[in-house]
Amino acid sequence: MIKSFTGTLLKPLYRQYYLLKWRQKHRKNKTVRLKVQQVAKVLEQFEQRDIPYVVLRWFEEVPLTVQQEQSFHEDVDLLIEPEKMDQIAELAGSFRGKMKCDLYSTTAKLGTSYLGMPYYPPVMAQEILAQRVKYKDQFYIPCPLHHFNGLAYHLVYHKGLESGIPSGCKLTTNPAPKRPYQQKLEELGEKLQIPLPQPYTLLALHEYLKSVHWDMPYDLLERWPRQNDWQRFLIEREKTLLQPWAEKLPQLAVFFLRSDIVDAGAVEEVYTLLEQKFTLLEKQQLNHEQQRRVMRMVRGGNWIEHKRTTVVPPCIAVVAYDFAPQDYPSDDPRQKRYPLVTNINMFYKHEVRTALNQSYPQQRKIIGLHGSDNAYEAQHMLEAVYGSDTPTMNQQLLERVSI
Repeated sequence: MIKSFTGTLLKPLYRQYYLLKWRQKHRKNKTVRLKVQQVAKVLEQFEQRDIPYVVLRWFEEVPLTVQQEQSFHEDVDLLIEPEKMDQIAELAGSFRGKMKCDLYSTTAKLGTSYLGMPYYPPVMAQEILAQRVKYKDQFYIPCPLHHFNGLAYHLVYHKGLESGIPSGCKLTTNPAPKRPYQQKLEELGEKLQIPLPQPYTLLALHEYLKSVHWDMPYDLLERWPRQNDWQRFLIEREKTLLQPWAEKLPQLAVFFLRSDIVDAGAVEEVYTLLEQKFTLLEKQQLNHEQQRRVMRMVRGGNWIEHKRTTVVPPCIAVVAYDFAPQDYPSDDPRQKRYPLVTNINMFYKHEVRTALNQSYPQQRKIIGLHGSDNAYEAQHMLEAVYGSDTPTMNQQLLERVSI
């Protein structure tokens, strides 16, 4: 009775301790790591408490007994919905142990990020959880296609040259990777009849992921915190594809108005504010397919509500042109923080946000507006909106700005 009473008292304390610890990890861009015992029971509790999750990979290795855990020296990677982090913290306190479980979420909040970034773009992560399946009636895993795509994404963009998979270019990879990643991925691909010739290369996998909209967005690649030769190769490759129209339309800008602007009834006000700095060329209401494509192709942190875990989708694309761009002054401190911005007029979106929050003080803080930082990002965003019609749209835009 005393032990049970003491345990009841400690649960809130453990919960608060872990939540505080995870906030500290979030501030340091580190990933939450649970240290538990009886991981099978922990995952069972996830299900009973309606906490959506999947074990991301290496399912056959997950220890299901205490004896198996004693000889297990890897970690278990979990993708979760972050709304119930307080319950997860309580479970971490109830099942304290030595087995490591890394937590990644659909929104990267509260320390559930990878290098401070979403592990997968949020819309992809949500799809993984929505279409999850049971593994041998024991715990949830991604469906077979998401397992392949998710593992390929991890190896191409997170592991890169350390995966041991040939690069497909002049770069050399680690000859002794931690695991037989290539063999595992090719076995999965063969079962799913993925249209890729073997042996796989990182470059071929990148092109495959692009074809199914499962690649790392170009504007996220540019901002990825762990840059290496492989990341830089991909960035330059993508820039080369965007370069022809980026050079023809050097001051093109694309803005996305999220649903928080639409819900506040502030769309026309945003148009008026943008017209004070830019010439608006197109206002495109996004249909379902365009909205889905934009959320997959344009970096996902922009679709998360401020300090929350709710996805706020883009609703309208505004294509604009700046006929009076301005370079950074030599002493402008913003240049170090925003090295990708080439025209400081793009910072005007911050003034638009401030004006909106002054106009609608009763609303939650409106982030609302997301914009390109340079001509290459503008072209990338145009592709997200118009898909195969992008060249036609570019030609029309060029004719309009050349008048």
